[in-house]
Amino acid sequence: MATEFSLDFKNKYRTLLANNFNLDELQVLTSSLGIDFEEIRGSSKTIKVLELIEHMRRRGMLADLVQASVTFHSPSKVDWSVLGNEVKPFLQTAMPPEKRGSGQRGDDDEIRHKGQMMDDDGVIQDKSIKDIGPIKQRHALLVGINNFDDSKYNALKFCENDANAMTEKLQGLGFQCTKMLGSNQGSNLYPTRVNILAQLNRICSITEREDLTLLYFATHGVRFGDDQVPYLVAKDTQSAKELFQETAVSIDRVIEMLKKSKSRRHVLLLDACHVGVDRGSDDEQEKFHKYVYDRAQGIALLAASAADQTAVEQDGHGLFTRFLLDGLSDKADRNKKGFITTTDLSNYVLYRVRDWYDTRHLHRQDPTYRIEGLGDMILAELKSAIIS
Repeated sequence: MATEFSLDFKNKYRTLLANNFNLDELQVLTSSLGIDFEEIRGSSKTIKVLELIEHMRRRGMLADLVQASVTFHSPSKVDWSVLGNEVKPFLQTAMPPEKRGSGQRGDDDEIRHKGQMMDDDGVIQDKSIKDIGPIKQRHALLVGINNFDDSKYNALKFCENDANAMTEKLQGLGFQCTKMLGSNQGSNLYPTRVNILAQLNRICSITEREDLTLLYFATHGVRFGDDQVPYLVAKDTQSAKELFQETAVSIDRVIEMLKKSKSRRHVLLLDACHVGVDRGSDDEQEKFHKYVYDRAQGIALLAASAADQTAVEQDGHGLFTRFLLDGLSDKADRNKKGFITTTDLSNYVLYRVRDWYDTRHLHRQDPTYRIEGLGDMILAELKSAIIS
């Protein structure tokens, strides 16, 4: 039976949505629930919110909308408590397991939420990984786009092949994978900006504290604006300055969504080796990855660096992804431990890329790798994968 809400709750909830969600966020929110936002009537945000709540109520999905919105914007950003007792079950579900039951966030909670705690000597320590057990579930979102709606973005050769192969590899290692390809037209897995963010929001909403979330992107990478903020190009991204930010995927947004999820383990694999409209110079590519690197604190980041690496074919794949696939097969486990960590994989890919360029006497840009404040993470359990 669908959850029934009081009129007072619905009125206050409508006000919170209208005041704290912009139209773009509402579109991502509804898409994550399988609802086409364009079908919701209304020319203004206030009317859209009113119609959205009524639409979800008629479909028996208002509780789903409440849960998704509480997960999307945490209590540190939106004061959901004004909704009273009716919202408490949704807030409990949105909290990490160890905080459930209190309904409160103290100063220590706020520090812990940022992945840090102070020890007895007043030294900030990263407790987000040390205090949790082995990985329970592994979730992956993989995006590969060869062709783009805006013809100013050059077509890429191997991105969809790469995403297909990475999906197959990760599924064999126990990951629950969501794959988005440019060929999935007409599906909610078609990699438009809204669909990508909706799928990421869905995954972030179901992960638990001891889970691992892995994101893989094979597409164009672009730096935009005076601050040179890094973006990933979606299928429907428009290069026009006035439309770009509304149609491209902000790396800042992706990282923010990951950090707001319950999961404390995040891995970002970035094969975005082409910059902007043209192929881009090595210097431009290095700057793009520097900006990504600077933003990815608390996330294990492994990214291709050379501007021309995806143009190099290795068995029908880009060079960077080819070595990712080899490493995950078992080659990165050089000590035969039976598992592969993020450091194992990065060392293997770095070595193989260097060797490939050096043996051909070509100028080389090493892949970028950083894992900060996390400790090493086990990406693949090879023994369990073989047994299963």
